[in-house]
Amino acid sequence: MKGQKAIFAFRLDDNRLEERPAYVIDEAQLKEGKGPFKPAGIAVHPAGGDLYVVSSVRKVMVVLRPDGSLADEWSLEEAGFAQPEALAFTPEGALLVGSERGGGEAAALKRFRRAP
Repeated sequence: MKGQKAIFAFRLDDNRLEERPAYVIDEAQLKEGKGPFKPAGIAVHPAGGDLYVVSSVRKVMVVLRPDGSLADEWSLEEAGFAQPEALAFTPEGALLVGSERGGGEAAALKRFRRAP
């Protein structure tokens, strides 16, 4: 799977990792950011089930539809994230992005009223 990042599902009912990936991100399709795509955080949007994946090294966010297709991507570099690592959604759908300290920047938690 060179040039791809696989996301596997974990079954809570029997503590088992699925053998086949639930999602595959093809780095060749990504246009935003620089460097390798190394997923650091994943969150599911409460309305619609889109999967949001953040890459700390590339400083990008990608959105995958429930069928696995790429819905959107955007750079987080201009938003001032030194090392974006964590994602979460509020029940209302506001996106929370956490960034570790790095590159002279302080650690941060930013809230977006709604996911882009």
